[in-house]
Amino acid sequence: MKIKIIILFLALTFVFITAFIFLAVYSTEGDINNLDIIKSFVTSIGICIILMIVNRKGLLSLIKKTSKINLTKNYIFKSERLGFRNWNADDLTEFAKLNTDEAVMEHFPKTLTELETAEFIVRLQNHFIEKGYTYFVTEVLATGEFIGFIGFAFQDYKTEFTPATDIGWRLKQSAWGKGYATEGAKACLNFGFNNLNLDKIISTCTLNNTKSEHVMAKIGMKKVGTFNHPKLKDYPNYETCICYEVMKVDFK
Repeated sequence: MKIKIIILFLALTFVFITAFIFLAVYSTEGDINNLDIIKSFVTSIGICIILMIVNRKGLLSLIKKTSKINLTKNYIFKSERLGFRNWNADDLTEFAKLNTDEAVMEHFPKTLTELETAEFIVRLQNHFIEKGYTYFVTEVLATGEFIGFIGFAFQDYKTEFTPATDIGWRLKQSAWGKGYATEGAKACLNFGFNNLNLDKIISTCTLNNTKSEHVMAKIGMKKVGTFNHPKLKDYPNYETCICYEVMKVDFK
């Protein structure tokens, strides 16, 4: 595309110069009618060249802006190794892979299709617009690698622990065992209490999800009880859940 633009630009410039020479000749020895025609032609070519130059500058500017957007991560906050940001359409492929992994989705009733993941991303984006937080896209700062999400969601299903803001995480298998969930959750708690001014944050998991429960304990949350999740009534193997919480006054 760039080569075609350059060739067209050079061609128009050549025509402009040629026409200008003819104009100079006719201005001294040609007839008036031909002179007016050539003047109009030269003016038209000149305008085309100017427009191309202006458009080229605009195009280059747009490319630079786009490149900057692509290369610069708009992280809302960071931890030592991780960056946290809102969702965009480019996250669908990686997130869909994560949501089809049966090991990752072990403690959920089922894996998600690509369409279900796309709908989930839209809900997460809308949640951010409405609340100012969401389950944030989580990436490794050193590489920009997408590893899943860690963040918040407002839960208003009816239990003795809700309504409340919930902290949760979902990471791909290759990110397990590296302390990312703990590190990211601590950073999110700090953001939640000190930037979002939340007073209380809860976290829930199914009864058998010992790994997530371990993270809850490591980040300073305390177990407050068990409950039957109203959204999991149709899935008895997942219905019984554990709730942990931490108050802003107790967070360190």
